[in-house]
Amino acid sequence: MKLIHLSDLHLGKRVNDISMLDDQKYILEQILHILDTEQPDAVWKNQKQHAQRKSSV
Repeated sequence: MKLIHLSDLHLGKRVNDISMLDDQKYILEQILHILDTEQPDAVWKNQKQHAQRKSSV
């Protein structure tokens, strides 16, 4: 079985209020190309759960 694992894509994330959409589009196109080339049996997307900090106020 061929498995491709994706993790921490941070889709829609902005860095220092700068859009990362162009970079994310490029990376997603590369992922689609790899999927098309490799023809995996499954794709696993890990989703990290980040704890939100609670205000001490």
